[in-house]
Amino acid sequence: MAAVEPTATDDPARAVRRLHTALALGQLMLAGVLEFVRRQTGVLIDDLPAIGLWMAGLSAMTIAVAALVLRPRVPRREPNVAAPVFWNQHSMNRVIQLWVVLEGATVFALVAYFLTGVVPAILVAAAGVLIFAFVRPAYFESR
Repeated sequence: MAAVEPTATDDPARAVRRLHTALALGQLMLAGVLEFVRRQTGVLIDDLPAIGLWMAGLSAMTIAVAALVLRPRVPRREPNVAAPVFWNQHSMNRVIQLWVVLEGATVFALVAYFLTGVVPAILVAAAGVLIFAFVRPAYFESR
């Protein structure tokens, strides 16, 4: 049996960077598509803005939990540990948990804005995207 050649996906640091980029681009693409459709169709739930505010508030609380509770749980990288080793340890699971929670809260806020058109929902979604961009792989590798 022939030896298996290592590929670029064997590098966990590179895989984590690609995953973060894909998730971030997905958020931005969803925001663009939902805004385009909303402008074509109008607000779908016009008479109940409280639903949009409730959804925005729930999203804001979830983003706060991600930033204040989940982010500190990601272990710090020791100066003598290489990036692939850092990501092979328990760091990758913790970071993916953080990103999934941020992504879900951001998508929920985007849907709230799409359905109701309330401005706080899009502001919460923008905050989610900014925090997601802040907690990129390089942040965890260099802190």
